Amino acid sequence: MSSTKEYWFAVQEEQKEAWIRDHLEDEDSDEYSDEWERLSEEYDEKEESFRAQAELEEELYWLNERSYSEEYIKFNEEISKLKEMLNKIVIFEFKETIIKMTYAHSVTLLESYLSDTLKLLVVKHPNLLENAILNVDGLKKAKFSLTQINKSPNGVVSLVLGELSDYLYHNIPKVINVYSAVLGCKLNLDISEIDTVTKVRHDIVHRDAKTKDGSPIVLNEEVALKAVTDIEIFVHALQEQIDGAMNL
Repeated sequence: MSSTKEYWFAVQEEQKEAWIRDHLEDEDSDEYSDEWERLSEEYDEKEESFRAQAELEEELYWLNERSYSEEYIKFNEEISKLKEMLNKIVIFEFKETIIKMTYAHSVTLLESYLSDTLKLLVVKHPNLLENAILNVDGLKKAKFSLTQINKSPNGVVSLVLGELSDYLYHNIPKVINVYSAVLGCKLNLDISEIDTVTKVRHDIVHRDAKTKDGSPIVLNEEVALKAVTDIEIFVHALQEQIDGAMNL
C-alpha cells in the first residue's frame, strides 16, 4: 500500500475514533467493549449513507446535463467502433481474446444505453416519473418513509433513481416491461435475437465462452459482428418507439 493511501486510511480511522469517543456513554469503554462496537457499526452505516447520497447527487447532476437522445448518439458512436475493430482484427495470436472482449463489451454498451436512457426519461419528465411509481412493480410496491423522502436529494426522484440502479439491464424481457410501464404503452419489439446475445455474453464472462455443461461456444468475427449488429438493430428499434411515445 502506498504511503498516501496509508495516510488517508489513518486519517479516516482517527476521525472514526474521535466520533465514537464523542458518543460514548461510558468514557472508559475501549475498542473491545460492546458499546464501542455498536457505535463503530453506526458510524460505518452513516458513512455509507453519506457516500450513497453523494453518488446519487452526482448521478442526478450528470443526468440533468444530458438527454435521452444524446445517449442514443453516444451508443451509436461506441457500437460503430466495435464493428470497425472486428473488421480490422489482424493479429491471429490475440484474435480469440479480442472477439470475446468485443462480444462482451457490446452487451455492456447495451446495458449502459438501457439504464441511462430509462433514468433520463424518468428524471427529465414528471409524467414518466409518475408512470414509473404507479406502474413499475418494484417501485409501486416499495415502502419509503417520510424521513427517507425528506433526506433524499430531490426527494422521490432520488429514491426512484436508486431503485432503477439496482435493476439487471441484461434481463431484456424485464427491462422492456419496465420501459413499457414508464412510457405508458406496450412496446412492440422482437427480443429473441438480443436475448440470445445476452445469454452468450453471460457464458463468455462467467465461463470463458463455455456452456453450463462445459461445451465451448463457437466464436469468430462473423458471430461477434452479428451480435453487435443485433444489438444495434434492437437499440435503433427501441429508440424509434421511445421517440414515438414521447411525441404522442
